[in-house]
Amino acid sequence: MYRYFLYIINKISGETKMNKATLFNLQVELNDICNLECKHCYQVRAKNKEELDVNLILNQINEFKAITGFEKFFFRLSGGEATLRKDLFKIIREIISQGHLVELMTNGMFLDLPFVYALKATGVNVCQVSMDGCTSQTHDYIRGKGSFDKTIKGIKNLVKVGIPVEIKFTIIKGVNTQDIRSMFELCQSLGVKHIAIARFILAGNGITNFSEGNLIGNEMREVFYSIIENGKDFTELDIRVRDQLGRIVPIENNQITENVHINQRSYVGLSYLAFDTYGNVYADRQLDIVIGNIHQESITNIWTKSD
Repeated sequence: MYRYFLYIINKISGETKMNKATLFNLQVELNDICNLECKHCYQVRAKNKEELDVNLILNQINEFKAITGFEKFFFRLSGGEATLRKDLFKIIREIISQGHLVELMTNGMFLDLPFVYALKATGVNVCQVSMDGCTSQTHDYIRGKGSFDKTIKGIKNLVKVGIPVEIKFTIIKGVNTQDIRSMFELCQSLGVKHIAIARFILAGNGITNFSEGNLIGNEMREVFYSIIENGKDFTELDIRVRDQLGRIVPIENNQITENVHINQRSYVGLSYLAFDTYGNVYADRQLDIVIGNIHQESITNIWTKSD
């Protein structure tokens, strides 16, 4: 995962030299409320108005940096829906002022031009926008009526002001597995240079809505191969498969183009921590196992002593 973000940042900044082991990812959920009720959302929310004080993390960064040996931290700001935080711009500016990098993760529905111009002024490094279908029929089925059109407008606004955009595409069996090529075409038409593809995880709302939506065995292998084959026709699009299972698919070097990245390195316990709104800490946010809480102990203590 951290190799991917180094690639993004190097693309943005023009830097060509940076030690791969200098970037640690912190996924930080700023709130627990969202304007959508997505059918596949892995989070089970209390849905109250509590918001995480990011300073609980920032105040411990130097100590954590010393114990881990990492030089830079990549804050992936999510929710809930992060754009509902009234102090979002202040948070981003504060993180960046301390020398860290920021990605905003959003459903893209509130990204009108005034908002994205203000977002651009914060110095945010990249914005990840969730898209689960290349048509309103599919996307709205998963995320709610009218969400497709608003999100497309938001992406266009980000591209217009020059904020690098990554589309996040979650593949659900029986719903959008046939949309891979069309999603690549959508990225191309919107001027988006990066797409991340993830496999639906049977958790949260997905347990009720898509009990058969989890790809397994040969189904997953066929999806991987579809990504590889279609990716050959979109060499200007950086395609990332965020799935540890991608590493078990046998691929010859001549079968895959340089723009398709499928063999993701493991990051759990190495270069990643996630924090929910209530201070709970996770080694992997989609693995619902709490390893500590920053209201009760330091991040360093959690990192070094959690079983």
